[in-house]
Amino acid sequence: MAHKLCMIPGPVEFDEDVLGAMSTLATSHVAPDFIEKFGSALELLRKVFFAPTGQPFVVAGSGTLTWDMTASNLVEPGEDVLVINTGVFGDWFGECLEVYGANVTHVRAAFGDRPTLDQIRSALSEKKYKLVTITHVDTSTSVLNDAKAIAEVVKQVSPETLIALDGVCSVGAEEIRQEEWGIDVVMTASQKAIGVPPGLGIMVVSQRALSVAANRKAKPTSYFASWKKWLPIMQKYENRQPSYFATPPVQLIIALQVSLQQLVDEGMDRRFQMHKEAASKVKDRLEALGLKLVSVNREVAANTLTAVYYPEGVQGPALLKKIGEAGIVVAGGLHPQHATKYFRVGHMNVSVVDLKRGHLDKTLAAVENAVKYAVVYKVSQRTYQFAGQPVAADWVSKACGGWVKDTVGERKAHTVVQGACAYFHLLITDMVLRESSGPNVFAIFYLSMLVALSGLIVGLGELAFLPLDALKVKTQTSTFPASKIPLSSSAPMTANPWRMLLSPYHLRYLYRGASWTGARNMLGLFSLFGASAAVKDRIFNLDPTTTSSTPTPTFTQTFIASCAGAAASIAVASPLDVVKVRVQAAPIGQPVSGWMIVKEMLKKEGVRAFAKGLTPKLISTGPKMAMSYTVAQMLFAYFETLEKGVSGGG
Repeated sequence: MAHKLCMIPGPVEFDEDVLGAMSTLATSHVAPDFIEKFGSALELLRKVFFAPTGQPFVVAGSGTLTWDMTASNLVEPGEDVLVINTGVFGDWFGECLEVYGANVTHVRAAFGDRPTLDQIRSALSEKKYKLVTITHVDTSTSVLNDAKAIAEVVKQVSPETLIALDGVCSVGAEEIRQEEWGIDVVMTASQKAIGVPPGLGIMVVSQRALSVAANRKAKPTSYFASWKKWLPIMQKYENRQPSYFATPPVQLIIALQVSLQQLVDEGMDRRFQMHKEAASKVKDRLEALGLKLVSVNREVAANTLTAVYYPEGVQGPALLKKIGEAGIVVAGGLHPQHATKYFRVGHMNVSVVDLKRGHLDKTLAAVENAVKYAVVYKVSQRTYQFAGQPVAADWVSKACGGWVKDTVGERKAHTVVQGACAYFHLLITDMVLRESSGPNVFAIFYLSMLVALSGLIVGLGELAFLPLDALKVKTQTSTFPASKIPLSSSAPMTANPWRMLLSPYHLRYLYRGASWTGARNMLGLFSLFGASAAVKDRIFNLDPTTTSSTPTPTFTQTFIASCAGAAASIAVASPLDVVKVRVQAAPIGQPVSGWMIVKEMLKKEGVRAFAKGLTPKLISTGPKMAMSYTVAQMLFAYFETLEKGVSGGG
């Protein structure tokens, strides 16, 4: 089976010498050679953790086991613990502490951010805590806590409180100076920046914490996790003496010694710097693609992984599959409230410190290839939509505006040419209630046509971008054939999707679903322009055009109106979009009728199938569409004012 590059936040890619150390023959856990390796590994851990007087523990298990060891040895039932929470792993560490009887208080921040030092200081002032836990890097959010600064605050406010750092996704890559910073426990696992296959729980404990554990009053709450059991084992191995409590994973520990020696020989400070540089490279490239990072700013962003939101219109599983087809494995979202919105790229260990392997470049190229169609299509679509709308409205106004002005007045004529379906209902109500002459049936019918026209014109014209949209859908759903396909019956073969845009033979396939797309576009823009204009007119009593007339709509008024338009657009267009995507996703050689899809959906999934994805679209796409349309309208108003100023001055 071909190996796919493992660029998730752990397990990471491993050095060949480390893997070679795993391939030893069966070895006794009390063999002299193994005792030497184990003792050496324990000594090297002190150098990696910058803890010359700390006590290392290496036990068979995952990083989660080190939570249990910390909680069961340091916390007695009823004692208070403060958890500095930046994501799922803070939540789970809190659960672990509660299992051992702790009263847990969380200090939280918004998704993608970290608690402030003032928040932490305030929490520490409220009560006396036995222990403070810090998730250095939460793998679910890619948020980095400032462990040094937090430790300083704890020592200032509550110096007797113990400090435990969850460094599972940071040790070996993020700067940690355990003893200098006054951290009592640092926990990690083997499979991340330490660079060893999964299976080892690793921690270094201060002498202060060992003393607290040795003098606890409550009975032990764990057998396997007891430092009392493991401490003499670690001490004897370090003194090159055989010992036994539970069988250690011999090959993993041999590999650990090899990896730790590499880290120390390389220099920890250099390793910290290389991870910073790699993180900047990855984040810069992803942001250059138009992608948004989960971390609210670079200051709180980890150097060991990057969490990034999916681009608008991209289906997460399909994107990950497409990246996987390029031989790269990245991770989906992990936070239960946001998991479908983002993905994660790990950058640790040999992928960072051995640049000649090209792991980062290969990963970034795979991500870029997977999202480029969506980005190109979305930029083209938005530019056309919002630049085309005022042009269409201007054309409608010149062609038909005179009759409308004579019929309903100049202000309402402006509203009409915005393409407002929502406004049409309000217009009829207004005419019935306020016009003494009553509504003119013919005028109302004619107005309804004009109401739709600018939106329909723009929506219909948007079909020019359908091939890009089809490429986006096909790359997301992986429906390109694995083998090359002919450009025509007599043309050479190609697997390059971009060449398909120039091929009449394939262009007709890329225009598949044009009628459904046209209907979706026209109704969607019909609603976007119309609902926005209606809100401006009926709620804010403003001229709904984007001109420099007085009073000029404020940014807030324009944004609120655009939110109404975006919500109306998504709600109206979503059912047609469901059908359109299924038509486009069909393999190139196997066309599917839209009406057949509708029939099958009704038969197998019911009417509710047409609302699939509506809520996520309203939550994720709605704000983006509203902001885009708002900025477009404000820019049009600004440039029109600028143009009038230039004309007036010249």
